Amino acid sequence: MKLIDVALAIAALTMTLMWVGIREEDEQDVAVLAREMDNHASKLWQKVHDRQFNILAMAANKTNSTYISATYNTIGTIVIAPVPIATVQINSSQTWVDPVFTVAGTKTVIAGVTLQLLWTSPATLNVSQTFAGAGGIQLGSSTGAATELSLENNATLEFASTSAITVVNAKITVAAGSNVIFQSTTAATTITSATFTLANTSTLTMNAVASATALIVVGGTTKCSQGGASITAVAASGSTTAGNKWSSNVQLITGATRRRLATSFATSSKQTWCGDDNSLGSTTVADTNGLIIDTSCAAAKAGTLSIAAGGYLVFKSVSQSSTMATAKAFTMTDTSTVEVLTSSAADYMVKLLEYPMSGTSCFAISKPMIDACATGYTCSIYDHTAGSTCHIVFKSVKDVVPTGSNTGLYGLLALLVIPFIAILLFVLYKMHAKPVVYQEAIPDPMYAYVDPAMYEDTAYPPMNTPVY
Repeated sequence: MKLIDVALAIAALTMTLMWVGIREEDEQDVAVLAREMDNHASKLWQKVHDRQFNILAMAANKTNSTYISATYNTIGTIVIAPVPIATVQINSSQTWVDPVFTVAGTKTVIAGVTLQLLWTSPATLNVSQTFAGAGGIQLGSSTGAATELSLENNATLEFASTSAITVVNAKITVAAGSNVIFQSTTAATTITSATFTLANTSTLTMNAVASATALIVVGGTTKCSQGGASITAVAASGSTTAGNKWSSNVQLITGATRRRLATSFATSSKQTWCGDDNSLGSTTVADTNGLIIDTSCAAAKAGTLSIAAGGYLVFKSVSQSSTMATAKAFTMTDTSTVEVLTSSAADYMVKLLEYPMSGTSCFAISKPMIDACATGYTCSIYDHTAGSTCHIVFKSVKDVVPTGSNTGLYGLLALLVIPFIAILLFVLYKMHAKPVVYQEAIPDPMYAYVDPAMYEDTAYPPMNTPVY
């Protein structure tokens, strides 16, 4: 029995060892197979990546090349790093996430297509990029973290689409020598919750038809210098201010001829403030251009406000409840125009702008212009001095009309017309009457006096005899 037990024990041990060996071989095979699958997957992904890169590289070597990828079109959201392409045409709506642009160039978006640019972490743009075409372009997203982009190395970021341009929840820092340009007066440009921080020598050019809400511009120069261009402050729903802050040198500087009234800046540029704050910057309005202050919004604030010769300072929606704008310094010329747009039919006087006196007097309003003064009212714009403080004031006064019925007066005037007409006819008759013809006068005979003494010895004619 002992021998058999030993044999059985040896057999059991042998089988156990064989089973363990088989398990180890299987596990090794599985591990090898897993490694091979990983290698194949990596090679497959590398091939896909290389294929995509080759498509981009081939496109980069073609003029007006077409950037099309079935994978990109299907996914819709693309992580692109880098983008070694100068000229690209976007034929399908896409979102580029964290793109790295290595060469300067133009990206053209076709009509009906939208290209969205997103950066999930702060990024730098070192080469100039232009986004153009008839499609839509969006920088940033209304959800998630803000898109942060720094322009350096004299790079320019230009949006020239003729369709909608949207900048939302974005922070753009512009280094010295770099610039941001919105260059389309046919596109509806919307800027919301965006901050542009400019170096002193950098420029934000707004040659677009733009609406701005919660836009902050710090430093540098903000320029609106193309006919038909405008920057309009739009208050958020339920708010009386757009929340825009212009701590910048704002310039409205086209040189075209402006037609009458604030609704016709078609050939020049304008900026509309709705509670905007540029108290830390300056605003210059050049010839033919206009700054429009919406007085139905919260009070606008200016730092140095200069209305050059031929420039327009326009106050919109003026009524008895208008808010008063303020300026830390203000200048205008004899040929600067102050214009009021109003339709309020009421007796009132309202201060539109307050600024500190410079010198010994306030600036006289030499060229006032009033649009739509209510019928039956007389309106005026004038300067007002209160100590060392100056105001631009608008006044609306109801015309004085006699009370009671005028029927009796009109009847009396009608009666006076009758004798007046009679006298007039008589005078005309006398002026045109025939002259009276008189007969020729026959002189009376002359009588000579005869002294009787002369005829004492002679015969003489009887006395009072006519002498001929």
